[in-house]
Amino acid sequence: MDWLKGLQPSTATLIAAGITFAGTVVLVPLLNWLISWIREKRSQLLVILNWNEVKRNEQLTKVLTDLVTEGLYQKDRAEIDAKLEIVALFRTYFNARSYMHFVVTNQSRRVFSNLTFFDTKNFVDLYQVHDDEVRRTEKNRPVSLGDLQPGRTIDLHVWDSSTVPIYVDDSAQRFKFSADELDHVKMVEPLPPFMRRRYQLGVAKYVTIVFWAVFVMVLLSAFVK
Repeated sequence: MDWLKGLQPSTATLIAAGITFAGTVVLVPLLNWLISWIREKRSQLLVILNWNEVKRNEQLTKVLTDLVTEGLYQKDRAEIDAKLEIVALFRTYFNARSYMHFVVTNQSRRVFSNLTFFDTKNFVDLYQVHDDEVRRTEKNRPVSLGDLQPGRTIDLHVWDSSTVPIYVDDSAQRFKFSADELDHVKMVEPLPPFMRRRYQLGVAKYVTIVFWAVFVMVLLSAFVK
C-alpha cells in the first residue's frame, strides 16, 4: 500500500490495523460461509448403486405355488386370498431380471423429510428398506423412505422383473430421489469387487512388465558402453 507511506506512522498503523480487523471480521466469516455452501452443494445426498443380473426361476415358482396352494381351496375365502397374495409376491421375486442395491447417505447437516424414491420407467416391482418387509411398488407413484437424519444411511433393495435391458446409460435420469430442501443428488455406480480386483491385477501385471523391460534396456545400454 504505497499511499500509506505518506501518512504519519501512528496514522498508518491505525489504518493498517483497521483494514486487518475489517478483513478478519468480514472476509473470514464470508470465506467460511462460501466453503460451507460449496460443501453443501457438492453432494447433499450420496447414492451408491450396485446392479446385479438375476436369473428367472420358474421351477422354484412352481414348487412354492404347489406348496402354498396344496389343499387351499378347502379353506375360507380370506385365507385363500392371503395365500394367493403370498404366491404372487414370490412369483414376482423369482421372475426378477435384476436386483439393485441403493446405499443412500445424507451428507448434509439438514434432515431430509419425506424422502422418496421413484423409477421414472416404472419397471421396479418390489422394494425393501433395510431388512423390513418386502413390498410391491405402485406404478407411477414414488416409494416413501421417511426422514433421513444427517450422516445416516438407508439401504434400499429393489427388484425389477421387466424385459428391458438390465443396465441403463444414465441411472441418475431413471432413478429419482426427492425430499424437502434437497437440492443435489450424486449417484455413483462402483465396479463390483471382483471386477475391481481383476483390473488392479491387470494394471499390476503391465507395470511389472514395463519395469523389467526398462531395467533390461538400461542394463544392456550399460554393457554396450
